[in-house]
Amino acid sequence: LWDRKADTNSVGAAILAIFIQKYVEMMFNEGNIPTTETSLPLEKMIALLEATQKHLLKYFKTIQVPLGKIQQLVRGDVTMAVSGIPDVIAAMSMSPYRNGTFKADAGESYIMLIRFTTEGPIIETISPFGSSSVKGHPHYDDQMPLFIRQELKPMTMDKNLLLQQAERIYHPGN
Repeated sequence: LWDRKADTNSVGAAILAIFIQKYVEMMFNEGNIPTTETSLPLEKMIALLEATQKHLLKYFKTIQVPLGKIQQLVRGDVTMAVSGIPDVIAAMSMSPYRNGTFKADAGESYIMLIRFTTEGPIIETISPFGSSSVKGHPHYDDQMPLFIRQELKPMTMDKNLLLQQAERIYHPGN
């Protein structure tokens, strides 16, 4: 039974995530765009439920698998259990990864929260991975743990503070 939560401990969310994945695959294999079908005939629903059960039993030997065991946030060699499924707040879509697991491939991206106060704005941000796309760079995957815990990090627009905290200062052409 799904409790309408899509956290990493939810067994119902895991079943629903795989069901949706199988549904999308089926629709594309039939030459349809999933959003064009307005209802799912009972025989297709049963087939999708059976395919979901078969997948879970094949790779996990049980249908009682929490979402965090099947869905991962992947960056380089780092993998972390990630919450979210399609069509919920903090939605996440997935694609096959390895050994019956899936990796998050679409969903939340750069998030910025700004609170306006009498002392000035308070800015917090997070990226699912990090601020660098260069593998091996210190900021390649350093924000993943914060993102998984749904935490934000402070950010400032204060030039003096930025210069004071900068790891390095350079001109892009140099």
